Amino acid sequence: MSRSLSLAAFISAYAQETNEPWIALLTIDHTELDEPMRFALNGEDITSRGEVFKASWFDVILPDDTADRPSQAQITFPNVAREMTALLELSLTPPTMVIELILASYPDDVEISWPALTLQTGTKYNSQSVTGSLTGKRMLRETYPKGVVSPAYFPGAF
Repeated sequence: MSRSLSLAAFISAYAQETNEPWIALLTIDHTELDEPMRFALNGEDITSRGEVFKASWFDVILPDDTADRPSQAQITFPNVAREMTALLELSLTPPTMVIELILASYPDDVEISWPALTLQTGTKYNSQSVTGSLTGKRMLRETYPKGVVSPAYFPGAF
């Protein structure tokens, strides 16, 4: 799958050396959270599109770009505040995560995004970190067309 990048991102990605750092942003959201948790893989907080991403450490193996299966990634992020432990233990549904890559000089321009990744079952956590697998939506399992017009469901149409 091809991606379109800004000229600055293209030059930065293919340069032998660059002073333009890429920053990974992680947004964790769930219906039980008051507001999403936002982290930036950076030494200081960064504001992107009006939202503050807290400087944090996390380790991510980015999803591949294959068209024949959903995006899959691996992630490890801090569990210092223990919010994620409570969320994982008490919630019936897993949190969704968004991984984005930006350039430090253009924090409002998202160069690459992997939206709506879901934390899978089997996630491991301890007092310091949470490690798990993320997968994207399985589009091949979606019914098409979404609704079926039949006499049983829409008697007035027949």
